[in-house]
Amino acid sequence: MSWRLQRLSAALSSFLLLTACAGAVSANQPAFAVPAASASAADSAAAVNQRRADAHLQLALAYYQQSQWQVALDEATLALRIGPEQGDALSMRGLILMASGRPALAGADFLQALRIAPEQPDYLNNYAWYLCQTGHAQASLDWFERAAAQADYRSPEKALNNAGACSRTAGDAAAAKRYFQRALALRPDNARGNVALAELYFNDGDYPHARLHAERAVAGTKPGADALWIAIKVARKSDQAGAEKQLLAQLRHLYPDSAEYAAYQRGVFDE
Repeated sequence: MSWRLQRLSAALSSFLLLTACAGAVSANQPAFAVPAASASAADSAAAVNQRRADAHLQLALAYYQQSQWQVALDEATLALRIGPEQGDALSMRGLILMASGRPALAGADFLQALRIAPEQPDYLNNYAWYLCQTGHAQASLDWFERAAAQADYRSPEKALNNAGACSRTAGDAAAAKRYFQRALALRPDNARGNVALAELYFNDGDYPHARLHAERAVAGTKPGADALWIAIKVARKSDQAGAEKQLLAQLRHLYPDSAEYAAYQRGVFDE
């Protein structure tokens, strides 16, 4: 997600509060009249149109986060009708199309976003993930590397984590470990990387290393169900009954309906 979408996301709650009172931008609202003779008026009109496009893009992001794919798609498309050459809107629409099961259309949007901004790291990362999800795991790795190498990327560990996940899906555990280790070198408190490495080491039977990363993964104020589950499995293999009991209490309290807690109840510890 680009800096502009991050800014839009941060402003989301206040925007929705305003639109609840004033009404959201209508899909049928006519374009603003722009006097062609005035350069300042044209500049003002461009700013107004950008705000309108941002409003639709913000709503697209909100609905995407709520898994309301069709409404999210409609809003992203409205943003693009206002300004077709918007990389953020194209990349956002690509994510929505992927999530809603339309990968061919998503790929076209991701590529169009990259034609507008070839070195934008979020666009590179999104396209790489698209390649990974559509059976082109090896090809995706070069794109993840390009994304992570961009000097202006605020979170290069995300691209490296994605490369690790893609390598793991492709069956290359050694490459996956290298990517996750690089991600953790950039951000040691990165829960996703720690969970992944804990799982990989656990599968290798390397319980000391698995324990190291599992403990880091659950160190936050509200660890995820996946982090708690791998930590429980590692504690069990390491004969740490007290730690296992404490972790289980957290899992039961925080995620009673999770697949991880259901696995514990079934006694599935080696998958």
